[in-house]
Order: sequence, then structure tokens, then C-alpha cells
Amino acid sequence: MNEVIDLLNNPSKRQEGLSIARTLDSLTYELMNHLILCGLKENDPSFNGEYIKLCVKHKGAKKIGDLLIDFFVNGNINEKIGSLKALYHVSEEPLILDESTKRFIENPKFKEHKTTYKEREKILIKEYRKCDNIILKFFFKWAIPSKSGDFFKGVPETYADLETLIKDDIKLKKQLTEYAEWN
Repeated sequence: MNEVIDLLNNPSKRQEGLSIARTLDSLTYELMNHLILCGLKENDPSFNGEYIKLCVKHKGAKKIGDLLIDFFVNGNINEKIGSLKALYHVSEEPLILDESTKRFIENPKFKEHKTTYKEREKILIKEYRKCDNIILKFFFKWAIPSKSGDFFKGVPETYADLETLIKDDIKLKKQLTEYAEWN
């Protein structure tokens, strides 16, 4: 197990660590924590899900979602951003396509976890309203898909918009650079 953790802690060998972790029958709490951290550190919002989904497979969406919220609430700015990006991977779509009828139906998994999603969303909305960091506000959009439009008024739409907005703010520019390099 320690060998896998060592691989996950080495950015150039994380893929190898992930590949080995996929072959395991179970995850220890320590290994799961390292996988989650790898997911938080991954800049690619699609690939971060590879770490998170493996944890969900072993421990369930509710447990991993709750851990991601804990990382968000108690973490540093980088862990907060990573958590916001990773929360997408513990959410179920409200509607899914029923192949037999070719119609959309309510996803049973979404229905089962609806209360949990609403609780997480309340936490995120509360934190968003308190937030005065435009970089962090930008990433909230990924974690609160039920909100749009005026709720995110003044928040950049794209990375390019975000970079343009903060180009003259040395502190925020440094923060965004540090996040991009954090891994």
C-alpha cells in the first residue's frame, strides 16, 4: 500500500499509482485520502474524476462527497478549488435515458441522494455568498449546477475571462499561478 501512496505522491508517477490502485479489492482510508488529494490536485477537470470515481466505487458517492465538502470547508485555497472541481464526479444526473422507452426518467440514484445533494448545495451557497475571492467564485459554478445567471453575476465565464479580470491584481495572479502549479 505504501508503494502505491509513494507513486501517487510523485506527480510524474501518479498514473502508475492510479493503475495499481484500480486493481485493489479495497482501499484503506489512507490510500483513499491520497487518491482524493490527487483528484484535487489534478488540473484537468475530466481526469480528476479518475481518482474520485475510484474512491466512489469503493466507498460510495455520499461518503466521498462528504469528504470533498470537508476538504472544501477546511482546506487551503488550492484544496477548495480542487474540491469544487471534484464534486462534479460525485453527483448523479437528475434524469437518465431509459434505453427501453427512449425517454428520460428520474435517475433512481439521484432520487436516493437528493437530500444529500441539497445539504451540500446549502453549504456551498452559504460559502459562495461569504466568498470575496473571484478565483474561488469562478470554480463555484462547477459545483452548484442548479444555480446560473444572476446568481453568478460578475463571475467570469471562462479561464481567459478570469485571467483578463485579474491581470492587474498581482496577489490574485500569483494565486492562480500557484493553483495551476499545485500538484
